[in-house]
Amino acid sequence: MRHVAPLVLVALLLAVVASPALSQDWAGRGRLQGVVKDPDGQPIEGATITLTRGGEGPEPFLTNKKGNWSYLGLVNGMWDVRIEYAGYVPSEGTVGANEFGTSPTVNVTLRPIPPELLAEAAATLSLELLERGNELLQEGKPAEARAEYETALGELDLENHPPVLMGIARTYYQEDNLGEAEATLRKVVEIEPDNVDALKLLSGMLVAQGREEEARVFMERLPEGELLDADAYLNVGIDLYNSGNLDEALVEFQKVVEHFPDLPAAYYYRGLVLLNQGDNEAAAADFQKLIELAPDTPRAAEAQDFLEYLLQGE
Repeated sequence: MRHVAPLVLVALLLAVVASPALSQDWAGRGRLQGVVKDPDGQPIEGATITLTRGGEGPEPFLTNKKGNWSYLGLVNGMWDVRIEYAGYVPSEGTVGANEFGTSPTVNVTLRPIPPELLAEAAATLSLELLERGNELLQEGKPAEARAEYETALGELDLENHPPVLMGIARTYYQEDNLGEAEATLRKVVEIEPDNVDALKLLSGMLVAQGREEEARVFMERLPEGELLDADAYLNVGIDLYNSGNLDEALVEFQKVVEHFPDLPAAYYYRGLVLLNQGDNEAAAADFQKLIELAPDTPRAAEAQDFLEYLLQGE
């Protein structure tokens, strides 16, 4: 009896182990094996092997360090074999498994996907992700939009990063995370120094934070005709005026007068600079223009006082 019990136990264990396999039509005693290499004959580790028969089969698995793969437990017959590895053209074929003998080793050489095709596929995918990110941003979902943008970023080379980084910057801006927005915009202008959208948004953010001196660096890089709102130039000019840099302040106020000729404040501040520079005639003309544009404002009253002072000096 001491010899019977272990044998019964082993038989029971085999029955338990075998019972799940019996429910799988693809399961048997056959083995398939193979080797995956690159064109230089080097083994490819981590290639995905997918075995299917009639649409069913075991879970996909990976090649080892030597590029080898093997699977035991397949039913006798023909099996579809698909071998995939990132950056390489997938390999597909059909191989016969033999439950009563040894199946031949499947030797496969994977070919790299041509760079131009990879670039085209990446660009297509990134464009889809970028468009989806833009949609989510417009819907007021900055975190979700950022996830799409960041995925797109991973598919592109550095020179194509700016439009995606701009999207990321806008998600942070929408969340009032100005620190991250600024850092991202600075990355854009490092890659693409003349990116107008980045220069305008970064300049405007810095001016709004009272960092006019830093903003000027980026504002001066804007091409002719590309402008921020008038307040940005006014604030930069005022900062320069308060610092005693009258000539530079005058340049900023000239921009406002030139591009926003109906803005009363532009004439007020330019008049102050001209007054301090001793150009009384030009200052008087600016104060008079301010009074014409906005006669009922406190600045108009100040301008009137300046005019009377200047007339007394004639």
